[in-house]
Amino acid sequence: MSAAEEVKFSMKVLIHKENSKVLFAEVGGDLADILISFLTLPLGTIVRLLVKHYGDDAPVIGSLNTLYKGLSDLDVNSFWTKTRKLMLLNPKNPFENHVGKLKLNIDDTEPIKYFACDFLKCTRTKYPVTVSMYCNTDTCACGRLINKEIDLKSIDSKQVGVFTKDTASFIISDDLHMVPNLIGSGLQILNNLGINGTDMIEEKTGSLVSRTPLTDLIFHRTQIVTNTVNSGPGTVIGQSATTSNSKNMNVKIIVQKSTCKVLLAQTREDFVDSVFSMLAIPLGGALSLTGGDSFLGSIHNLYRSFTSLSVDWHVESQFNTTQLPPKYLSKHQVFPLTEPPLYCFTSWNGYGYTRHLSSDNKSYSLANEKIHSVDLPDPKGKGSYVKGPAMFTVSDDLVVTQISAISSFSILNRLNVPLSDIEEYVVDIGIEEALSILKASLSSTSALNNGLQPFLKRHFKKPKQEN
Repeated sequence: MSAAEEVKFSMKVLIHKENSKVLFAEVGGDLADILISFLTLPLGTIVRLLVKHYGDDAPVIGSLNTLYKGLSDLDVNSFWTKTRKLMLLNPKNPFENHVGKLKLNIDDTEPIKYFACDFLKCTRTKYPVTVSMYCNTDTCACGRLINKEIDLKSIDSKQVGVFTKDTASFIISDDLHMVPNLIGSGLQILNNLGINGTDMIEEKTGSLVSRTPLTDLIFHRTQIVTNTVNSGPGTVIGQSATTSNSKNMNVKIIVQKSTCKVLLAQTREDFVDSVFSMLAIPLGGALSLTGGDSFLGSIHNLYRSFTSLSVDWHVESQFNTTQLPPKYLSKHQVFPLTEPPLYCFTSWNGYGYTRHLSSDNKSYSLANEKIHSVDLPDPKGKGSYVKGPAMFTVSDDLVVTQISAISSFSILNRLNVPLSDIEEYVVDIGIEEALSILKASLSSTSALNNGLQPFLKRHFKKPKQEN
């Protein structure tokens, strides 16, 4: 969409006549789809878009801004390749084939491109089919360079809506509760607001016109900045999210003895890889993993509303918000995340063979159709982002730097903590601890401390003295 183009949405709004407060709005599926699409945005993309839109005045989302800035500033030599750093700075949307159909898509991230061997016979006779995310980088089993772009089939062509049914209509309250457009739903909202009569309400019909991204609809500055205060320790994690069989990582933490506050961590590349990977998690996935709660304005209301809508009546399908794009999972990943499989379809269209990729192996009943699994070389190469073995310092607000005694002393000096008031401990970081840090990072500029506080007493362990 060019800068000169306008995207226009019509809506009816019910307002409180005395205080000019919006009570709720009636919206169609096109605007509802855009609101829901915010749940598909990777956390790193949200930070990048806010900085792009607001510059130095970008709203602060917990520790995500400093995590992203630290990633950007970290020397590229700390990563296996420049590509791996760019994958984290510009994480792909795992639902890009959905959001590409939106009336307005605020995610300007370039979609993933896929390439296969130019010799089409290879995709019919050699399997698994080798497909690459980069042109002229990998070779086919036949020895040719892979350089022919191949399409990823979009969502069902019979599906008119994106996330919601094209005929659906919704009521959205001022705090982003979204419910089907029924009179009972509207009455419930009014009752919750203590409005029992119609003399204080007024209907208005208007339109929402956008030349710029709709970021403010969800991430309004006043909603985010007021929530950057440090939340107290403690977290509740969704039960289903803690069942992953992840290995633990040993992390040395520096603790202030007088306050028991975690000041910073000294760690190997595995923990850093896991922390950086948080930027690739979709917002909806982060909410799902951490129990659906957040301090990001009212975004959790939108998440809960969408997950409770009927697939038969209101939404096209409930997507897996804990899904990452292909090859984004790190071997050091501790979060219970998934990647979609890829399949290569070839068929005869009357003139020749055609091919496409899909994450679903459902047959399209096409002439001479063949479906093969796909071998997708890992662009990370070593299965991770950060080069190792290496040691790093992670600050309380998740700024990652190459380890340096001088830098660590500078952090302590900036915090006005005397050396006599610090102590080192080793903490085992597993799925529960990682999820707690993730949840704290959404709301607190003290993510490391607030994320680890619930576990410190049972994990306190003095490190072995080195000779």
